[in-house]
Amino acid sequence: MTPRQCFIVPDLEGPISGGTLYNRQLIAALVAAGVDCSVLELGRAAQALRDTEAVFWLDSLFLSALPELHAAAPGRLGLILHYLPSLLEPRGGPSAAERFALGHVDRFLLPSVFMKQTLEARGARGRRLLVVEPGRPAAGSTRPARGRGVRALLVANLTPNKGVEPLLAALADGLSSGDDFALDVIGSLDADADYAAACRRRLEHPLLRERVRLLGALAPEQVAEHMSRSNLLLSASRMESYGMVLGEARALGLPIVALAAGNTPAHVLPGAGGELVASDAELARACARLCRDAAEHERRLGLAHGQRLAARPWAQAACELLAQLSATAPGTTA
Repeated sequence: MTPRQCFIVPDLEGPISGGTLYNRQLIAALVAAGVDCSVLELGRAAQALRDTEAVFWLDSLFLSALPELHAAAPGRLGLILHYLPSLLEPRGGPSAAERFALGHVDRFLLPSVFMKQTLEARGARGRRLLVVEPGRPAAGSTRPARGRGVRALLVANLTPNKGVEPLLAALADGLSSGDDFALDVIGSLDADADYAAACRRRLEHPLLRERVRLLGALAPEQVAEHMSRSNLLLSASRMESYGMVLGEARALGLPIVALAAGNTPAHVLPGAGGELVASDAELARACARLCRDAAEHERRLGLAHGQRLAARPWAQAACELLAQLSATAPGTTA
């Protein structure tokens, strides 16, 4: 019998992010599978750890709270590792909370093999590293939007880690007035108000003013609708522990141009119409090339459609987690 699973995570109905969607969907799939699950507020977690017999999972957004919670119940707290701070700012090295996690936590829930390899390289080899990739929708039955020009989509909250502002600057330099290019950016405008304001200022450039729209945060089904009306997905993210939007684009048959960051190369493959780049300037130039070479854009669309990823139900993700929990239970071999 699977023990009760307690998740110490941000509000599941709060601002949308990849981590929030992962938590929300995985917990719902566990509940649908008959697992006793509960979601705890951070402020109640220490007492619950002392009083409740369960498997506890802490979201890495609350990494700074880990030492206190670990002291409440050593060895009973696992970490849902959506990211490591040092992956975003490698020059600064690992934070104290990150070092504590790598030194004391023996159970990690990870969204990708990339994150498993990252932990192993940082000394976590031999720990219980449970890889459960996110679910993704069914493959699209129709090809993405055809027609003249590039109709691009970028899905990211407007924060520095997602790289939207420098990409807009690069597009202003890399596009010409004759390029048939449009870009919709879907993501929260409230997560970092100053950064969002900087993005809006970029749109004052005459080459971007009529080409780029900041649509704000939208529900997942609305994002899927916009994706189906696009013919190119862009990603300027500085680090992806998995890249849920990239996986969804692959399922829909949408070609991708993206910075090579974190797990992104696992999704963006030349044989599936993808292109990895090393800078924002290269990303902008790749967009300009596709605007000016309709045959190449059409070729990429055909490759992406032919290499669509199959659906991955969240129920499958839940089953994989349960199997790994069973295999690594006390008294078994990890």
